[in-house]
Amino acid sequence: MPTNLGHEAISALKVGHENVTGGYIGHEQIFPNTTEITSLAYTDLSTVNINGETRVLNVAGQVGSTFDIAGTAGATSYSGQTLTSSPQAFNVAITSNNSSCTVSSRQPTIVVTPTGTTQLASGVNGTLVLNQQGGSGITYRSATASINVTNTNRVVQTAGSNVYWAAGSSWNVSWSVSSAHGTNGYFSGFVFPGTTSGTTSYSQFNQGATNASGSFTFTLTYTYGAYAIPFRMYLTTLITCEEVSGSPFGTYHYP
Repeated sequence: MPTNLGHEAISALKVGHENVTGGYIGHEQIFPNTTEITSLAYTDLSTVNINGETRVLNVAGQVGSTFDIAGTAGATSYSGQTLTSSPQAFNVAITSNNSSCTVSSRQPTIVVTPTGTTQLASGVNGTLVLNQQGGSGITYRSATASINVTNTNRVVQTAGSNVYWAAGSSWNVSWSVSSAHGTNGYFSGFVFPGTTSGTTSYSQFNQGATNASGSFTFTLTYTYGAYAIPFRMYLTTLITCEEVSGSPFGTYHYP
């Protein structure tokens, strides 16, 4: 409750010739009638890490000043704050901006709004803005692949003027890969039912060049004829925010 003289708030209170800076009943300030926040500042204005950080907000002013902190763009909100000392440190958490490799940078923002009889001192800006990192973007790593296919049993069927692979056709397939970074590799799922044996995929990882090879056999069990058999290898990187250029590799085999 503020201290009034009649309907007007008391603007000054003295003991003898000395000004009284504050009057309380219990913990409640009754003079002066308003409190002020005199400064707001982060202790660290550097760019916030993409994974999020906590930054310290220093608030100075009269003890008992009350305020809310409203955060946007990753900054957390805190309502019902009270100054118990001056200056006083408040931790403001900034959440992660790591939603994708290509996410844009952002500006975590807080707005400090006085509550009750508290006000911002003249010239104090209640809006504080930080910068936070965005994604690193996608790095494309070159890769080469060779696929050698030998038809070991040619079984075909015809329909009009068209020739199709028939059940029983088989192939020997060998492949090799060289890439700038470790990658996963696998052959595309054959669109026709078939049986395979041997190594049809690989997974390797290191920070240098990766070379891998393998072989397998494929025998067609599709009974209605297949116009083309795909032997195509897809490569994917194991490293976040990297992709393999040139993938997929391979071709289709026709009768």
